[in-house]
Order: sequence, then structure tokens, then C-alpha cells
Amino acid sequence: LTTNTGISGWGEAYWMPYSGKVIEQMTLDLFEKVVKGKSPYHIEDTYNQLYFLGYAHFVDYSRMSIISAFETAMWDIV
Repeated sequence: LTTNTGISGWGEAYWMPYSGKVIEQMTLDLFEKVVKGKSPYHIEDTYNQLYFLGYAHFVDYSRMSIISAFETAMWDIV
């Protein structure tokens, strides 16, 4: 992630059973719906929004890995 002031944070997603294109689309989808425009200082709020955007209804380890990558990148920024 990169803030509008140019500060970058790094997070990694792993253990992905899907193809790269599917993971890329999942990541972009979550980014556009929740992460884009958010302050990296609102980590818990952003995490909860990502988590409850569907994850609570079924277990999807790939999605949880992407959420973890966003959270790690936000901690890296702050």
C-alpha cells in the first residue's frame, strides 16, 4: 500500500490455492471496496470491514490471507 503522501507499507498474501489472476482480482476487489482512501491509522476498523464483508459467512483462507496482507501493510506504514 502507498499513502497519498508517498509512504509505503508491505504485506504479503500466501497459501493461495487459486490462480494468480483470481488472487489479483480478489485483492483489487477488496482494495476498491474497503481499503482505498482509508487512513492507515484506522487498522482495526479497516480489518473489521474487510473481515465482515463476507468472510464471516464462510471460511476462505485465501481471502483471510489477503486481509492479513492489507493489515500488515498498514502496520508497516504506521
